[in-house]
Amino acid sequence: MMTNDRATLVVEDCVEYWRKTGVPRSAVAGMKEELEQHLQDAVAAGKSIESVVGPDVLEFAEEWAREYRPAGSVHRPVEGRGPAFLAMATGILVFVTLLGLAAWQGGGVEVCCPRRVYEQGPSLAPGVWVWIGVSLAVIALTVIGSVALFRGKLRIGAWVLTPAAALALLTPVHLIAATMLAGAAAWAFARARRAETPVPAP
Repeated sequence: MMTNDRATLVVEDCVEYWRKTGVPRSAVAGMKEELEQHLQDAVAAGKSIESVVGPDVLEFAEEWAREYRPAGSVHRPVEGRGPAFLAMATGILVFVTLLGLAAWQGGGVEVCCPRRVYEQGPSLAPGVWVWIGVSLAVIALTVIGSVALFRGKLRIGAWVLTPAAALALLTPVHLIAATMLAGAAAWAFARARRAETPVPAP
């Protein structure tokens, strides 16, 4: 078992790179075990992690991947901007809806001010607190999911957007937002599967 934090991060980075660049999953499992053993031996001998992987972890991962990647396959670039923009648009929609409902409930947009909400807290109906809480939770998860997608973490972003869509369904006012979030998550999952599938070279 890996005990060195730096070694653990290196292994995770390499495994993620191998999976994204067309290395068969069966090979990745063995490569991971072998790399962990090399790093454990290096740490036990008082050597640095760089003595095994060199100064560039991804370059090391690519050199090793060439030995296991099927001949005639090329890497599909991982790109999550499409679903990320859809998720961002959903977050904006939820925020605008929150402002609109707050204005309707309080007679002015200033009701959304945290101080005003705090002052009116005891007088707000339970349903108002529900859509405020749900809206803020959906916005927070949407931001996290969007950032993950923009960084190419397609599956992580999709898994974050999935509970956001479920939360949005708790209030009828966010039905459209829930549909958009579910679509963004499905889109991200589809791109993740596509990125993990090697493409025959022409």
